Amino acid sequence: MSDIQALIRAGVELRESGNPKSALEIFTRAIKESSSVAERACIMAEMALCYQHLREFDMATTMYNAAMEDLMLNSDVSGVARIRRQLSSIQLSLGNIDEAYGLAIRARNAIVLSNLKPNDLCHMTHGIIKVLYAKRRKDGVIAWFKHSSLIFKLLVIESAEVKEMMRKEKSIAKNVWYTGYLADIARFFPIITFPAGLLGLFVAKNNHLGLRIVQFQKHSI
Repeated sequence: MSDIQALIRAGVELRESGNPKSALEIFTRAIKESSSVAERACIMAEMALCYQHLREFDMATTMYNAAMEDLMLNSDVSGVARIRRQLSSIQLSLGNIDEAYGLAIRARNAIVLSNLKPNDLCHMTHGIIKVLYAKRRKDGVIAWFKHSSLIFKLLVIESAEVKEMMRKEKSIAKNVWYTGYLADIARFFPIITFPAGLLGLFVAKNNHLGLRIVQFQKHSI
């Protein structure tokens, strides 16, 4: 592992443990030492996610867009899709549900249509499901069954993607994505499915995912 990759990994672990500000310091050091455009774009995306967790959405969006421009120049379909998925999450946080849904769909479709099979496909699916839960709340009883039917279909897809990811992924992201999936299940019909949330909280605590623990407590995964 290169020094830059070691710094990126350390930054990600700090952020996911619940210290996005400290992670920003690590990523700032990494971006200064990087000489690759593609690598710098990836670091900027990691920094943007830190700002996103700090709810500094303007800064996060600016950095995501800058990173996306560089990734587009390198024809990095997966990288661009990952950023669109995070931009979807920002729009959801701002209450812009339709914009969030469009970005989430576009992100996942880009991966599927390109026939790529990245480990984080489950994370793309999770992004769509998050928005659908928001739509289900917003649209009320009349549309509840329509949204729930689509969510259930996506949960089945996400389950298969998570199983494949758990087999291949070795990084800290493995349990981040897995807890996201458990949160999706927990929200489906809480009276019955809440044990999945408890399991997700256990996995987060057991793997020192402080950020996930806070998100579980706020029901914001």
